[in-house]
Amino acid sequence: MQIQDAGKFLISKWQNLGTRQRTITLLVGIPLLVSLAFLAFFGGDTPMVPLFNHLEPQDAAKVVEQLKTNNVKYRLVDQGSTILVPENEVYDLRLQMITDGAVSSGGFELFDQTALGATDFERRVNYQRALQEELRRTIIQMDGVEQARVHIVLPEESVFIQEEKPSSASIAVKLKPLKKLTDEQIQSIVLLVQNSVDGLQGENISLIDMEGNILMGGDSSGTGVFFTEQTLRQQKVKEAFEQQMQARVQSLLDAIFAPGKARVVVTADLDFSRHERRSITYGDQAVRSEAGSANGIANLPGAGGIAGVESNVNDYEAIADEEETMLLGTDSEDYTRNYEVDTMEEIIVFSPGEVEKISAAVVVDGFLSQEKSAEISRVVGAALGLNPNRGDQLTVSGINFDTTLQDEMEKSWAEDQQKEEMAERKAQRMFWVKCAAALLGALLAAFFIVRALKLKNIGPLPAAAALEKPGPANETAQDLDAIKLSIKEQQRNKVKKYFQEKPEDAANILKTWLRYEE
Repeated sequence: MQIQDAGKFLISKWQNLGTRQRTITLLVGIPLLVSLAFLAFFGGDTPMVPLFNHLEPQDAAKVVEQLKTNNVKYRLVDQGSTILVPENEVYDLRLQMITDGAVSSGGFELFDQTALGATDFERRVNYQRALQEELRRTIIQMDGVEQARVHIVLPEESVFIQEEKPSSASIAVKLKPLKKLTDEQIQSIVLLVQNSVDGLQGENISLIDMEGNILMGGDSSGTGVFFTEQTLRQQKVKEAFEQQMQARVQSLLDAIFAPGKARVVVTADLDFSRHERRSITYGDQAVRSEAGSANGIANLPGAGGIAGVESNVNDYEAIADEEETMLLGTDSEDYTRNYEVDTMEEIIVFSPGEVEKISAAVVVDGFLSQEKSAEISRVVGAALGLNPNRGDQLTVSGINFDTTLQDEMEKSWAEDQQKEEMAERKAQRMFWVKCAAALLGALLAAFFIVRALKLKNIGPLPAAAALEKPGPANETAQDLDAIKLSIKEQQRNKVKKYFQEKPEDAANILKTWLRYEE
């Protein structure tokens, strides 16, 4: 009822307005309404933000269908995997889509609606699906990972220990452009999956990317490749040494050639084992102490008596003499001599990280002569400190570089920059157009208002002019008689006739005249 009353009130007010007032209202109101509509249409664009990213085609189709049903403005990007919606509606729409089930969830939300008649096999499969989805959600949050898939194999339990099979897992990741997983990220992904699955060992986990590169995985024997903390630390030391040597040579090549015209790769073999060597050196001998003995022969008196055993004593020799018998005997004296030896012991300890071998390869864009190649070899060899006795190697080659990818990236970057500049210029133009439209509307309104004020004191009113229009065609006879009358009489008769036929309009004309006279 209030709307109807307001409409009747506006209609009555409009009818009470004179022709000039109606004209002024239309001339002022129409430009003003056009300006407001223009600003509302072009100035009310809401920024578009992602509702969901990296959706599967089935989920994206469900979300788009739901948005169409709700008459929500949307836009598809990233080959249809990302859906953009107005920024002021994104949170409400996201909650609504999840509530309506437009986006399928494979996480532990599967158990929110568990059927009472589900079998053990169905519960085990749902648990496996939920676990895979939860791990996928965690992995895609890592830096450089755009999308991931996790496949887990949970063998059935057996009553026989010998028949039990270990769990295994396979992970496939899609990396963002120009991104690469570090060793720490690979190790963290493996540990995450290993500690999330019961009975899963690190050697039974394989990790690959979408390009088919094996980032981590077991070999055919099942031993697997699993880096320990010490191995990762040694790998870091090796990479840091190689990068240091490579940066040193690269800066030298950039000074000789233009940047990007030469590339160098350095590979170093480091020995991380700890060695210890001992050596003892003996010098000249010196007598520290000495002991000796002396031996000699002496004459001893012979033994007398009858012939027999007692007379035949060992070490005695009877010498027949006419006057007496003599015996020959030995006399000895012992001594000892001690020597001191001069010795020197040397212990050498080799610390881990010793360079065993350095290999380097230098590639220059374009043809390279033998003289130039030899000169570069000498310069690079001196910069790296190569030692031929150690087996170090250096290769210098001249090959034309394939810059197709770089050119495409630069072209794409230039196109993106151009699009951004065009969008910025368009936004600036639209801003000035809006300002000009608003200013034009204000000027038109001011012009017509001023013009209306000037016409206030000018000539007869449009309503009076309307009375001067000729009558209907069927009054031809009356018009012939009216020709004989004076012009003043004709006007008086027309006014009288108008008052008789349209008394309400005549009253409004009088009111208008009185209002202007005031």
